Amino acid sequence: MCLKLILKQGCSLKIIIPLYFYQNYIRMSEKAKNENISVTIVVDEEILTIKMTKNENIWEAAWKTNIDAPYSCQGGVCSSCIARVTLGKATMKQNQILTENDVSEGLILTCQAYPVTEILNIDYDDV
Repeated sequence: MCLKLILKQGCSLKIIIPLYFYQNYIRMSEKAKNENISVTIVVDEEILTIKMTKNENIWEAAWKTNIDAPYSCQGGVCSSCIARVTLGKATMKQNQILTENDVSEGLILTCQAYPVTEILNIDYDDV
């Protein structure tokens, strides 16, 4: 309906940018949230392993351990923090950039991604 109104006003389809909105909710017990898990991060050709809990996002955990992971908005809209999951699984609270195909190929926004598995490997260089 909105598209019809915009086109009626003389706007070209070439300048319309689609936005994708969906949200995954993470439900887990308090015990699971506080368990330490191992995350191996590849960034700028360095391989670093950190311990983190499931209740903090991956970018935040990397930052707290002085890993220079890329970021900008920290809200899931800019795509600066994209990385690929190479082992394990993570889920995102917000995602306004990646398509379903991107996600199925293992891409995540680390500022919005939380580990699901006990071991997780992510690669900022492989995007």
